[in-house]
Amino acid sequence: MRKGVYLMPIVFLLGLLLFMVTKQFMADFYWKMAQQHGQELNEITGYLQKSIAIDGKNSLFHFSLGRAYLHKGLTGVTKISEKNQWLRRSIDEFHKAINLEPVNSDYHFHLGISYGLLAYPASFYRRVVQESFKRTVMLNATDTRHLYSIGIYYLNEYDRLKNITFNIMGSRSLDHENHKEHLRNNYQLYFKKLLDVNEEYLGKILNKCFSVTQSYEHLKAVIRDTPYDHVSLARFLKNRKMWEDAEQEFLAAINLDPTDSSLYFDFAYSYFERREFENAIKWWQKQKRANPKGKTAYLYLADTYQRLNRFDDAARELRTLTNLYPENTSFKIKLIRVFMAADQLDEAIKEYQQFIGKDLNFSKEVYDSLCYHKQGGNYKEIARILKKDLSSANQR
Repeated sequence: MRKGVYLMPIVFLLGLLLFMVTKQFMADFYWKMAQQHGQELNEITGYLQKSIAIDGKNSLFHFSLGRAYLHKGLTGVTKISEKNQWLRRSIDEFHKAINLEPVNSDYHFHLGISYGLLAYPASFYRRVVQESFKRTVMLNATDTRHLYSIGIYYLNEYDRLKNITFNIMGSRSLDHENHKEHLRNNYQLYFKKLLDVNEEYLGKILNKCFSVTQSYEHLKAVIRDTPYDHVSLARFLKNRKMWEDAEQEFLAAINLDPTDSSLYFDFAYSYFERREFENAIKWWQKQKRANPKGKTAYLYLADTYQRLNRFDDAARELRTLTNLYPENTSFKIKLIRVFMAADQLDEAIKEYQQFIGKDLNFSKEVYDSLCYHKQGGNYKEIARILKKDLSSANQR
């Protein structure tokens, strides 16, 4: 009799445990089936509804169903009323997911997107969208996917709103302008937050913003006040031949970090590409002062001077390099070629002589031949021999 009394609760507990395990198994089973059906929205929602019917307190099930409704509202219907219907269903599911798991940033993000896509006046759900995105970033400030998508949402809304036609009087309403300002402030805000997390998004952000605004002023507003951002924007503008705006950004970058010699190079090279050689020289000289031992400025200065037939100036830059880096024979070769271009063959031979015995690329026999032709005044043959031997020296 006592055994029966003890066994009854144990059997009941085992049965309850088996029921709970089976219930959870079936809920998970239907959820997994939903994940396996790709774009078959009707089957996906059907399986997810079964999961929720079994376990209505699983936030992931509600979130997954909300995403399925959101997807159907964006791709599965054509009428605005039907779209809004599916979006409202997604909003209901996202709210349920948030109530069950309020600290999941992905839930708040999708809630904001769903509200933002409802086909109502642009400012109707402005506050709830803004609060959803704020919570998204507050809960996970480093999710670049969220930050970029929020910025793009506000940018696209700004693009849509600015294309709305004027009213009959030819002026926009105050609310229209206020909402535009709200959208502009927010895409600028979230793009800057994104750059603080990962600055490699800058090029992508500039392309997106420029495709919408076509405005330098708008581009300035989405970057941070850092040398990297300013010089990246300068290059972006330069590639679009917006020279004056690019110059402002180069100067802004240099003013923030005048010790970074690479900033001077970028600015100088932008002039060089436009064949404004005197301006290029000015900024390469500044680069040289910022980094007296850097090779780049000397080399580009020498090349620019040579283009201007200022051979003495070119030789001066290359001679400085050969003094700084005596082991680098390529600088000496460039110097000899400058003397050859200037028809200063005596100087070319003198520089060539210094390498005899120091570098196997240079031949004593070639030098003797040069001296022989020099005594005979055959400078044409000297030039030919030097040109040939310098070319082969580079290959050896």
